[in-house]
Amino acid sequence: MDKKEPTLSKPDMADLEFRPTSYRGPTRPTTNNEGLVWKLSVGVGTAVLTALLIFNAYERYQDRKDAEAAMRMLNAELARQRTEDERFLREHAPVRTLQIPATPPTYKRPLSTGERCMRGERFKRIENGWQQLPHDPC
Repeated sequence: MDKKEPTLSKPDMADLEFRPTSYRGPTRPTTNNEGLVWKLSVGVGTAVLTALLIFNAYERYQDRKDAEAAMRMLNAELARQRTEDERFLREHAPVRTLQIPATPPTYKRPLSTGERCMRGERFKRIENGWQQLPHDPC
C-alpha cells in the first residue's frame, strides 16, 4: 500500500449546501425560566416553615394533655392518701401528749473582777492565762 501525500487544491463546491439568510434555526417554543429557582426555594421554605409550626403546635397540645392527665392522677392519689389517713386516725387512738415543765430560768450574774465574756462564754483570769467557766455563761 502506497502512501498518498495530501495535496492542496480547490474545494469541490458541488457537494456544499447553503441555507438561506433568513433561516434562524428550528422553530421551538422558547421557555422563560427566569426566577424559577427563587420561586421553588420560596415555596419549599414556606412549606417547611408551615410543617414546623404545625408540628410545634401539635407537640404543645400533647404536652398540655399529658400534664392534665398527670394532674388528674396526682389529685386521685392525694385523695386516696387522704382517705387512708382519715381511716387510720379513726381506727387508732391519738397518742397521749405529755406536758414537760419548763426549766427554771437561769439568771446570769454580772462579771466579777478578773472575768471576761467572749462569745457568750465566761473566762476567769489565772496566773498564766485564762480558765473557761463552762457552767456559768455570761
